[in-house]
Amino acid sequence: MEGERLVELKSALNSFLDHLNPADRFNLVTFGTNVVKYQPDLVPAEAAAIAVARAFVNGLSALGLTNIDGALHASLQQSFREATSNNLIFLTDGYPTWGELNVNAIVDSAAARNKHNVRIFPFGIGDDVSKPLLIALARANGGYPTYITATDSIALVVANHVNRISKPVLSNLDLDLGGLQTYDRYPLALSDLFFGNQVLQFGRYTNSGSFPVTLSGTAQQQ
Repeated sequence: MEGERLVELKSALNSFLDHLNPADRFNLVTFGTNVVKYQPDLVPAEAAAIAVARAFVNGLSALGLTNIDGALHASLQQSFREATSNNLIFLTDGYPTWGELNVNAIVDSAAARNKHNVRIFPFGIGDDVSKPLLIALARANGGYPTYITATDSIALVVANHVNRISKPVLSNLDLDLGGLQTYDRYPLALSDLFFGNQVLQFGRYTNSGSFPVTLSGTAQQQ
């Protein structure tokens, strides 16, 4: 990513920093040929840490090739907490061109490394992105993909998304369909429920009758 799109990306990342809450922990991971972390691990969203993060963002430059697998590995190996809503916002403007290149291998590897129920929300910037990869990443990790066209503002789209997911109504959702026997359910992992959203799951069933449907989740760590 370079030129005007890189400028917009920096604006989007600064907007992300603006939306952090005092109770949040965060990190920034950039990836090109190499993968670079702002900090070795997640850090509290304190004023000093955010100021240093802004300097990190404003110093970004074009990063060469696209090591998506390495970036996901570095992001998912951090010390996420089980009792909180853990979200990974993944932005890319291209295909994997460095490290692991196979889409299925990248998705399988990310799912295997995702030990703390981290929701992955992929953002594809521009037309030259691997939509199958972004869809599969989201599907396997409880998120959903978003595509940003050449006429969209990266900063505005990302800011709106971050604002929406920052305050989930329910996290760690589980849908119990009683004795209903189902198959081909999609998505298998439900995304967190945010204000103004719905919980949707599609699938097929093999038996009939009346069955109790129970949606459970975590609200404010309870």
